[in-house]
Amino acid sequence: MSGTINKLMSVVKEFAASNIGYDQNSRDSWHDAKYTKIIKNKEADCSSATLGIVKMAGYDINLSGQHNTSNAADLLKNAGWKITNYTGKSQCKKGRVFITPGHHMNIATGTNQMYNVGIDENGNATGGKAGDQNGKESRYEAFFNYPWKYVAIPPDEGNSKPAAKPASKAASKPAKAGTAPNFPLPKGWWYGPASGGDKSVSGCVKRGDSYTVSDGHGGYYAPGLKTWQARMKARGWTIGVDGQYGPETQKVCRQFQTEKKLSVDGGIGIQTWDAAWTAPITP
Repeated sequence: MSGTINKLMSVVKEFAASNIGYDQNSRDSWHDAKYTKIIKNKEADCSSATLGIVKMAGYDINLSGQHNTSNAADLLKNAGWKITNYTGKSQCKKGRVFITPGHHMNIATGTNQMYNVGIDENGNATGGKAGDQNGKESRYEAFFNYPWKYVAIPPDEGNSKPAAKPASKAASKPAKAGTAPNFPLPKGWWYGPASGGDKSVSGCVKRGDSYTVSDGHGGYYAPGLKTWQARMKARGWTIGVDGQYGPETQKVCRQFQTEKKLSVDGGIGIQTWDAAWTAPITP
């Protein structure tokens, strides 16, 4: 099952009708182990509710490990969602997820509306009775600025982008092998997920260095990563050229590393960078 915004709104509606309260210690009691059923009169917190609703709507998000506001942007990015910086109320559109890492998140249900799972009946994070005791622990609310840091956009928003094709070689004539340009990152760094540490440049989030730049529309990209993606496309691989490290780029990278007998880690370090230009091109 693939996720859609309509499915997302249906799950939110079911969640809202299930009398779910707020408690961080019982945050996952509201769903079954496989995220196929909502259990009424139980507890959630903002991240378990939002991310669980995303999964129940059919999006391919991995919630088998830690999942909270701190890594929510990475989890959604890896599930194909686009992560942009929060710029204002105009970004509040149905299906989008608003995130402030380490603090709060919720999901937009309309142009000026959100579904918010906020606090228990006593104004605490834990310790209250199971279920929504006052009609305010989880509810639809008018849009508010928490303030937010990131906005996650569903992959099917606008239905303008076709489904991603499997990583494969394209039928067009590939480029020839040649000399690699200088690797753009410092020694020991690589292009990889935002969750990979300070030396992993994803292009998805703002950093305190020059390796990620603004795209002019509230988001970011890594110019060097975009160069590598363009080179891989020229070699014949099916890959988007957006300067952001996502599932497609990771898949192409790992397949290329396997083909060229490099260390297979999905990270685009200097060896994988150089090989994109110097390694023989396999038909």
